[in-house]
Amino acid sequence: MAVKLEDRPIEKVREEVVDQLTMNYGHGELSLEAFEKRLDIAMESSSHSDIFALTEDLTLEVDQKFTEHKEKEVGQRVDSSNSKDFESITQIFSSNTRSGKWNVAKKTEFYSLFSSGNIDLTDATFSQQTVHIKVFSLFSAIDILIPENINVVCKASCIFSNFENQSSSIIEGNPPTLIIEGISVFSSLEVKLKRTFKEKMRDFADSLKKIFV
Repeated sequence: MAVKLEDRPIEKVREEVVDQLTMNYGHGELSLEAFEKRLDIAMESSSHSDIFALTEDLTLEVDQKFTEHKEKEVGQRVDSSNSKDFESITQIFSSNTRSGKWNVAKKTEFYSLFSSGNIDLTDATFSQQTVHIKVFSLFSAIDILIPENINVVCKASCIFSNFENQSSSIIEGNPPTLIIEGISVFSSLEVKLKRTFKEKMRDFADSLKKIFV
């Protein structure tokens, strides 16, 4: 006997509904307006039945091809084959950006003095399931841009500084964990998403259209 809808983990129900919405939009069965409206309801509602009802009029079900394409396009990359244990970045009276496709070391130390820095992890590959970034910031501004599906643990200490963590509360599967440590003095340290969950799923659905429509 199947488990009653209201007894299932709501995040699992939400994930399945979002996948089916994406599948149908990607195949041209939903307009962009309807897709985004239903996606908003799916992410904001705390009712099993309200979330489940969003797909009751949709005929296309998620298949293996969808699942494989989603893992390739959306899944966070963890690859230990080219892993390195340590990396150090230092900037003094300067500006530094680390972005694009790169391998994140198990531990990265970032020293910033009178500078601005940008660590972009959006397209990075994590060398371990858990990675550490240790920051020492003095009179500096540092932005850490993260992908959507990642756990973030912040242990940094701030002295006359501003710290903001805007990481997503919507986590699927078994994503990598980023632990941020260190100290920020007369500085700003921000952890934020480069794109929202809705933007991520819309981009993924648009990539499906190139295959199926």
